[in-house]
Amino acid sequence: MADSSDVCPTEDALKAFLEYLVDPVLPAKPSTRDNSPSPSQHQLVAKQVHSVVLLYNYYHRKQYPELAFLSFVEFCRLALVLRSTLSVHMKSMLKPDETELVEQLSLTEGKILNALVEKDVDTFSRSSEITSGAIQMYKKRRAIKKPTKNESNSEEEGILQIGYSAVKKAAGINKTDITSLESYTVYSQSKAKTASRFYIMKCSQLINLEFIQPIKSLIERLLGPLVKRSSSSWTVTSVVEYFYVLLYSEVILEWISRLV
Repeated sequence: MADSSDVCPTEDALKAFLEYLVDPVLPAKPSTRDNSPSPSQHQLVAKQVHSVVLLYNYYHRKQYPELAFLSFVEFCRLALVLRSTLSVHMKSMLKPDETELVEQLSLTEGKILNALVEKDVDTFSRSSEITSGAIQMYKKRRAIKKPTKNESNSEEEGILQIGYSAVKKAAGINKTDITSLESYTVYSQSKAKTASRFYIMKCSQLINLEFIQPIKSLIERLLGPLVKRSSSSWTVTSVVEYFYVLLYSEVILEWISRLV
């Protein structure tokens, strides 16, 4: 267990994440009826708050498991205390007696619940304030027909071709020069109730030097703390800048460890 002085408390961590990710997309003053957020602003705020949930509950707490897990209601309430300007994006928190189903949640609240449900199904038991009806609805939506062997092979090949196309577009490398070493199914950070396919590929040809990076050293830079003490407050570290690759860094490090 880390020294208590090195552990950023829950409230301070959430404040640092909100400051870095959410403040830039929030108005300086609370919205009014005359200047309410546009649909695109709602979507942007929801996306950033979704990232804050993942950063705290699943990455910061992984480094410091002694910290409390924040359920849906706990997260929403603390976020509102720290950022009152989020109130226009948290309608169920302002009218808790009227919220019984997932469909009544705001876009931001839905993203928060998605982050909890999709990343860790155990959060169902931790979010007792969310009604059984809402939970049952999510369970039904998660039920997916298991494909046959032929369907699985066909789908895998199709996804791999998309991967080859992505490499071609990003680096100009033809699929004939690429070998797929391993693939993993990982949590999708961009779309609710879905998974992403992550491939580790090897190129047999020399490529442009600007695309060459020592993978191991690059990934190791993502292993440090997400927040650090700065004078009397806490601020995010450079690790948070690479938040969207943190999930894949774990996969790559596990792969590298098997090669050693």
